[in-house]
Amino acid sequence: LAEGGPPPIGAQLALLDNLTRDIIIQFCLQEVGHIRAIKSTVRGFPRPLLNISKEAFAQVINSAFDKPLYPPFDAYANSINYLLASYVIPYVGLTGYVGAIPELQDYVSKKVN
Repeated sequence: LAEGGPPPIGAQLALLDNLTRDIIIQFCLQEVGHIRAIKSTVRGFPRPLLNISKEAFAQVINSAFDKPLYPPFDAYANSINYLLASYVIPYVGLTGYVGAIPELQDYVSKKVN
């Protein structure tokens, strides 16, 4: 699915309980399904470099609260934080898809909409 793009940077092993680990696996499988459905309709492209470091997630959360949190948000620290952070990636992907829709020119690409 990466189409030759670079691996993400900043990933860490999260401290998850078993229930949260199962939920995250289900989220991942769902996202793989979304990507495969899109790729079955439009040509893929290399994955961009993704920064999924705890610092990058902290910046997103700080922006959401419009102020820095103390202590800084750490997406990998526990199950609740990881679940919160796990919603960021599909949201960014969805807004990217929606933002790209007006740029789709041919019939096959417009079928994604």
